[in-house]
Amino acid sequence: MDLQPELIGVAVAIAVVCVTLLVLVTKRQPEPEPEPQPEPQPEPQPKAKPKPKRKAPPKKKGGKGGPKHPLQHYSTKSHSDSVTSVAFSRNGKILATAGGDRKVTVYSGIEDGSAAGIKARGLAVVSQTSGGVDFPDGVTACAIGGRNSQLLVATASNSLRAFSLPDLLSGSKSPETIDCPNAHAEGRVIQDVALAPKGNFMLSMTNDTEIKLFSFPAEGKPVETIKTTAKNHQLALSPNGEYFAVAALSSEVRVWRVDTGAARTPGANDGAPTGVTKAVTLTGHTRAVWSVGWSWDCSFCATVSKDQTWRVYDMNEGMNFGKCLASGPSSLGEARQVALSTDGSTIALCVNEAIQLVSTKDSTVLDTIDGAHGLTITGCVFSPDGKLLASVSDDQFLKLWSVPS
Repeated sequence: MDLQPELIGVAVAIAVVCVTLLVLVTKRQPEPEPEPQPEPQPEPQPKAKPKPKRKAPPKKKGGKGGPKHPLQHYSTKSHSDSVTSVAFSRNGKILATAGGDRKVTVYSGIEDGSAAGIKARGLAVVSQTSGGVDFPDGVTACAIGGRNSQLLVATASNSLRAFSLPDLLSGSKSPETIDCPNAHAEGRVIQDVALAPKGNFMLSMTNDTEIKLFSFPAEGKPVETIKTTAKNHQLALSPNGEYFAVAALSSEVRVWRVDTGAARTPGANDGAPTGVTKAVTLTGHTRAVWSVGWSWDCSFCATVSKDQTWRVYDMNEGMNFGKCLASGPSSLGEARQVALSTDGSTIALCVNEAIQLVSTKDSTVLDTIDGAHGLTITGCVFSPDGKLLASVSDDQFLKLWSVPS
């Protein structure tokens, strides 16, 4: 019996078993994964000291930040919207402003010379619809007259209203003295008004080409309607009530005389108005005139124009009536508002937010108030004694300036 093949099979099986055991024994076991180590924490940094807050520089009322000008005598926020008009009483004791906030504000105590003594009282202007419903009415212009006792205002609803100043200042609930509705045709805007110093007539000017003369108190229809040849800019009544001048979109300024009837009071020249007469035309500018103003003694009239010049005219009746006495350039640029001191020796030019005071004798610049207001100046007027200049602006402020001698 041949056993060789069986032995060979056994040997092969034994070899397979040995190789398998060897593989199992020599097979490398996987090393255990190391335990995760905690990440190193950054060392705490010292807290940065907070930066000190910068204090905002004090803001100048009604303008940019900075110290007030040495000539500033008084400053107050007169309205909550643009101030549209400013007027002094002829005795210098009362000043009034009108604003886009539908109010007028009246100031007293100005003649005392101390800013601390100035007192203000505001009045909301309320009108009525045709159905009798009250509504707050915008105020476009104001003027003082009637022996310093009446305040005349023009409203956005095209009416003329007058208020008793003594009653208004005392806090009376019913200070109104007249209400003249629909003074001009619908759609027109009353831009300026004037009230005679004796209280016998009033003038109303629109922003187109119409001026109306009314008796005061108003008695229905106007006494006369005047048509100008160009769009109106400003109306200025002489302080004695004899003449009025109109600056318009023209290089010329036309002046009219107000004609009156028999005096109401003997020797008072306070008769009812009968009409107007052309008096003189002021010439010399080469472009449209923006503003016109009288000296308080009625001897002079000043104008400023788009040609960037100012001119002063003789308004004393006689051979030189309407003759230009002095002129000069506006070094700050195009002035839109002008005022003339009591004796005509100083002219105030308002250019944007700045005011420049100039001698009319030799064109010397007496002082320049840069940044007098924060926004465009809308009106200015000298006090009757010539010591103060009042200015108002779109920045809602009224300011009083001491006038250098």
